[in-house]
Amino acid sequence: MVVNDLPDICGALLTVDGERFGRFAAPVTPVDVAYADALRFCPVIVQAYVPKRVEVRVTVVGKQVFAAEIHSQVSNHTRYDWRHYDPGATPIRAHDLPPEISQRCLDLVGRLGLTYGAIDLILTPDGRHVFLEINPNGQFLWIEDATGLPIGAAIGELLMSGVT
Repeated sequence: MVVNDLPDICGALLTVDGERFGRFAAPVTPVDVAYADALRFCPVIVQAYVPKRVEVRVTVVGKQVFAAEIHSQVSNHTRYDWRHYDPGATPIRAHDLPPEISQRCLDLVGRLGLTYGAIDLILTPDGRHVFLEINPNGQFLWIEDATGLPIGAAIGELLMSGVT
């Protein structure tokens, strides 16, 4: 699919000969299923739909955990993927992560041998935190700008401490 009007805010688009290609997260349709065989050699992730109250970005820096909630459900445009339209229109606030979920995030980063990780979760309407992915070099400044969480300072402290 050629996409010429989407901002590449997350590196999710490919530009070839001046044309931009990409697709954001969306429900699978009957048309998609009809062409499923054509995807067998394509890099694609298909997963069960998880209902969302909010999306949660957890940034782990050393032993510090910073969590932000992305209110993607405020608009039908961002319902399935908050990156789909102007991220400035989607409220982003600090999130009070339960201690057991914070510890699980710390444990995951540690078990992977990392000192930094950007973890994406969904908070479901019934209050469960569901893990989606971890990115060992995920962007953080947009979260810091929106919430005031001192992620950059924590990264600076970690680097100055000599931890590798």
